[in-house]
Amino acid sequence: MEPGATYEVSRAGSVYEAVLPVLVSTLATPKTRDELFAELEVRKAQIDDWLKRAVKEGRVYKKGRPVKYHATSGLEAELPLN
Repeated sequence: MEPGATYEVSRAGSVYEAVLPVLVSTLATPKTRDELFAELEVRKAQIDDWLKRAVKEGRVYKKGRPVKYHATSGLEAELPLN
């Protein structure tokens, strides 16, 4: 970027809202928390926070032993594109 140049930044309401489409896309195939951690390269505590919120909102569900997370069907169509 050239000095003095300006650019527009698209902002979501929160980092979670910005990451949610990536999380949902990644969970099109069921994955464990550790698989998500490795694939998304963020702290395990952060993955836990995002997963808890997504499950609470009904955007992701968890099932089985070991626990795997999976995106709720049709969610991709409901997510806003920024």
